[in-house]
Amino acid sequence: MLMPVLSGQVRAWLQSLREARRAGLDGAEIDALAYTPDGVSASRLVLFGSRAEPRRRGGNLDVLTVTNARAFDTSKPVANRIFSRCEEKIDVIVLPERTPTAEQHAFVESTETVEVA
Repeated sequence: MLMPVLSGQVRAWLQSLREARRAGLDGAEIDALAYTPDGVSASRLVLFGSRAEPRRRGGNLDVLTVTNARAFDTSKPVANRIFSRCEEKIDVIVLPERTPTAEQHAFVESTETVEVA
């Protein structure tokens, strides 16, 4: 389970990443991502893809969650929580916390990521 994180702390973290040009997010997307960790059973919530690479423009929100819950039980609530705050295209990838495959581990290691919570 994610450590209890105040959405204000997540919002401040994402805002600082945006200002440092480490995350390509607007205000609505920051609010949506700050709202997402509440009630999500995951040990990590990570932004990846074009939004984690601010030199790239546009694209959807790619969110990686690491959890031992069933993938569908995690991906749908995460996508719904984000979409309820900003109507962006969203891809949610769920990886197991304890037993990732070699391919899953290689994917995470080869992808530029930004920790959300």
